[in-house]
Amino acid sequence: MALLSLSGPLVHALIVVVTVLLAQCVHAAAPSLPDFRLPAKLEPDFANRYPNAIVNVSSNLVTQGRTIAIPLPPKTVGPASKFRETQAEFLKTSLPSLLTQFNVPSDQIPEKVNKGIPLLMEFYAALADDKPLERRSSLVRRNIFDDIGDFFGDIGCSIATTAVGVPLFLYSAAVFSLENAGNGQKVTDTQNFFFNPIVGDIALSGPATVYYKAVRSVGFNREEVGGTTFNRDIYTKHEKSNDPTDPKFRDLTNLLLHELAHVQQYRARNYNLVTYAHEYAFQLCKHGYSNMRLEKQAEAVEGDADKLFDGDGRWFFNIWQAKGLRPSLGFPKQAHFATLDVKPCGRAIELPFENGVLQIKVGEGYRTFTSAEINTRQAAQCATQPPCPKRKIRRDPNPLPPPPQPGDVDPIGQKCVQSVVDSQNKECKQKQTNWAITEAFRPFLPFNFPGVPITKPCTPPATPPPAPPGTPPPPPGPPPPPPPPPKPPAPLPGCPTNCQTIKQISSSAKSCRSEEPPPGCFATQSNKECLAARKRCGQ
Repeated sequence: MALLSLSGPLVHALIVVVTVLLAQCVHAAAPSLPDFRLPAKLEPDFANRYPNAIVNVSSNLVTQGRTIAIPLPPKTVGPASKFRETQAEFLKTSLPSLLTQFNVPSDQIPEKVNKGIPLLMEFYAALADDKPLERRSSLVRRNIFDDIGDFFGDIGCSIATTAVGVPLFLYSAAVFSLENAGNGQKVTDTQNFFFNPIVGDIALSGPATVYYKAVRSVGFNREEVGGTTFNRDIYTKHEKSNDPTDPKFRDLTNLLLHELAHVQQYRARNYNLVTYAHEYAFQLCKHGYSNMRLEKQAEAVEGDADKLFDGDGRWFFNIWQAKGLRPSLGFPKQAHFATLDVKPCGRAIELPFENGVLQIKVGEGYRTFTSAEINTRQAAQCATQPPCPKRKIRRDPNPLPPPPQPGDVDPIGQKCVQSVVDSQNKECKQKQTNWAITEAFRPFLPFNFPGVPITKPCTPPATPPPAPPGTPPPPPGPPPPPPPPPKPPAPLPGCPTNCQTIKQISSSAKSCRSEEPPPGCFATQSNKECLAARKRCGQ
C-alpha cells in the first residue's frame, strides 16, 4: 500500500464526495453539490465499486469503541480539485457531529470547528501532496500529525481519520477502479510459483487482479509509490514481466508480494474497504508511515522468495516449468529447501510442494514423490527395539536391593525374549521396507543443467534387496582362506647366511674344526662378532 499523494488534476478524474457525519446529529443542512454526474454507461460499474447508503464502523482502536455512521451522498463526481473544496465544505457539518460523538463539551465545539477545519485540511494536504510525508518522531515536533494531536487531544487521529482520511481513501479507490476498468490481469502460474510459498493461496483464491501501468489517483501518486491495493485489486505503475531470468521480474515479484500481504489484511477484515481505510489512515496519523503495523507486515515478506532465485534454488522453477509439473505437484509450500542423503546413493536438495516433493541432484537429474509417498517416508522414521543381546540394562537408582546384573533383565525389568522383540519391531520394519523399496525404484531422471558440469550417477555397492519380514537368514558361506605368510626379506650383501653364536655351535664345534666344515658354520666367530653382524644386517 502506498502513501497518499496528489498528482495534480487528472484529465478524466472522477470524484466521489464522501463525508463522515453522525446521522442522528446534523447541525446544519448539507451544502448543495455541483452536479458532475457519472456518464450513464459507467453508473452500473460505479455502483459495484463503491459502498452505498450508511456504513457503520466500530473500532476500539480508531473510534474508541464508538460506532460511527458514515452516510454517503449521491454518487457525484468531478475533478480532483473539486473534491478538496467539497471536503472543506462538508467538514462544517460533519465536524460538529463528530466532536459531539466523542463527548467534546458543547461550549467548546464552535472553537474546535473554527480552528480544527484548517488543521484537518492541512492533514488532507499532507496526505494528498506530491511531497513525501515527514517521518514522525517522539522527541521532535515534525508535522501536522502532532498539531492535530495537540489541538484535539487523544481523539485527534480518530477525528482526522474519520473526517478526512477515510473519504480520501474511498475517493481514490473509486477513481483507481474506474480509470483502470477492464485492464486487470490474473496472476500467472509462473508468478504464483514465487508467491505461494510466502503468502499462500491468496493470489489465486480471491482471485487477486493486477493492473499494470495503472492510472493512479489522488493520494497514491508519489514517485516512490510502486503499488497500491484496494481489496483484491492491485495497481502498479510498472510493466508486466513473466520471465524469471529478467531482473525486472524479481523486483516486480517483491513488489507484488508486498501488495498481496495487503490483500491478506483485507481478507482478515472481510474485504471491507471502509474498515480497512479507517485502520490504515489511523495508523498513518498515529505512528507515521514507517512505523505503521499494516505496512511493517507487508514489508516483512519482501525478499522472502529470493532463495528460489539464487544458487541451487533456481533449479526448482526451471525443472518445474520445463517438465510441466504444475498438474502433479502444484505450487511450492515454502521457499526454504533441504539437503539430504538419498538412495541409492549421494545427496540431493528437496523442496516441498502442495502435492509432494521435488528432489534434485544438481548436474545429474530430478525425481518427484507424491504426498502419500512422503507420508510413507515419515512413517519409516519409526524406532525399533534392539535385539536382546544388545540390550542395555537400566540401573535402579535405589541402592537396595542391589542393581541387576547385565543379562538378567531388559530396560523395563522383564526378561528379554527375542520373539517378543521381533513381534514389536515387525510393523516398524515393514514401514521401513516399504519406503526402501519406493525409494530404490524411483531413479533420478536426467535434466540439462546449463553451466553445471554433468555428474555421472553414483553406483552404490552391490547389496541384495531387503528381504520381506519373516524370511530366514541365508546359510553362512565358507570362511575366507587365511592370508599367505609374509616372505622373509632377502639378505643384504655381505651378510652371513647362518651366523651362529658360540653357544649355538658348541655342540658341533668338533665338526666345525674338521678339515671340511659344514657350509655356513662359522666356528671361528666370537659371540660378540656374531651379534654385531646380526644387528648390522637386520637379523
